Amino acid sequence: MITENHLDKKKSRGVRPTRRQKQLISQHRLTPANWLVLSVTPAKLQLQHKKNGTTRVINCL
Repeated sequence: MITENHLDKKKSRGVRPTRRQKQLISQHRLTPANWLVLSVTPAKLQLQHKKNGTTRVINCL
């Protein structure tokens, strides 16, 4: 049985970061090889950890 909450949570697939995104990730003291990019806006970069699935938001400004 599928509940309403299950339908609301839409999983997006992360993609590998570009060179510029890797530089931003490194500036925040994270290892770029461990993170996938979920969404990009001019002000924010949403990341997902490859191993444990935790998400982080990095300010790009």
